[in-house]
Amino acid sequence: WAQIPMQAVERIEVIRGPNSVLYGDHAVGGVINIITKEPSEIPRTTLTASIASYETYEQSLTTSGKLGELGYVATLGHQSGDGYRDRSEYDSLSGSLRLSGNINERVSAYAEVSAVKEQHQLPGSLSLAEVNQNPQQAKNQNDDAREQYIHLQAGVEALLTDDLLFNLDGGISQKDLQADIASWFSSYDSTIDTYTLSPKLTFLTPLGNLENELVLGVDLSKETLDTKKSSFSPTDTEVERQLIAGYIADTLHLTDSLLLSGGLRVEKNKLDVRHTGSP
Repeated sequence: WAQIPMQAVERIEVIRGPNSVLYGDHAVGGVINIITKEPSEIPRTTLTASIASYETYEQSLTTSGKLGELGYVATLGHQSGDGYRDRSEYDSLSGSLRLSGNINERVSAYAEVSAVKEQHQLPGSLSLAEVNQNPQQAKNQNDDAREQYIHLQAGVEALLTDDLLFNLDGGISQKDLQADIASWFSSYDSTIDTYTLSPKLTFLTPLGNLENELVLGVDLSKETLDTKKSSFSPTDTEVERQLIAGYIADTLHLTDSLLLSGGLRVEKNKLDVRHTGSP
């Protein structure tokens, strides 16, 4: 949940309705768009701290401004708490840095990196009888998990003509998960590597007297998952998914409050799975 540091978030938009054309098959019901902070025009630094029930503490530092034409936003955050239940302590440290600016009047670029490191205890699930007896009790006394996540993204936007916009965005991320499940005499170590590249053209040519936006784009991605399980029956599972997708989408502004949109998306997925050890 902390893959994007909260102190780096400017706002969160919920786009209702199907958006599979632009965002793929995971967006059949809508899209949650998390927008990170842009550099402020004047230097600004904010320090916050809070305390809440169950020994919950949170501290954050955000600094933003511009060095000439280069804008920056840097954040650092820490959250910790004991949790409602026994053995539900957690501790999370996160940070991010975003640099952006105009290369010239028609071209702008950005680059950002974020990282999160957290650890938490796993109290285990309770039966209804155990909940009625004591909802705060811990079922497992030695289970815990750790997570590290780092993400790097960069992009460029170029106004090729007054009616044609080009965007190129790419990203690399790695997520490491370790879990010690002593209650089941086992442990897990998983690594997820993700690579993405998305070029896009946007045509802003009016259709008659109506505003019209035509988007042509390609999505390329590769994701690998490597999970090692240590137990009485150790296993090693590797999963690799490659995606190539192309799409076209058009939005016609019939009135200020009425839009007509449609599109087409074609995807090709390749999935490889390798497994050693017991089923």
